[in-house]
Amino acid sequence: MSTPSDPSEPVVIAMPNTEIEAAILKGTLEAEGIPSWVLGGLTSGFRAEAPGRTKLAVRAVDAERARAILAKSESEAGDHPESSDS
Repeated sequence: MSTPSDPSEPVVIAMPNTEIEAAILKGTLEAEGIPSWVLGGLTSGFRAEAPGRTKLAVRAVDAERARAILAKSESEAGDHPESSDS
């Protein structure tokens, strides 16, 4: 994959399945100080006339760190199953 020459150029780092998932990922990155943008949100729910896919983008300069943060967040989420009252 080629890297944009402009470090502020947006780079898609994830393609969440839903706008809600995109918002959670965006919040995770922004809590770490990485600005991010959700793209394609308005068309992701329209399957018949305007199929689309939600994308999460960050500045190229932040892409590597953002991917690492999301990977760590995903692995931590798998390490903490929801508690039950058993």
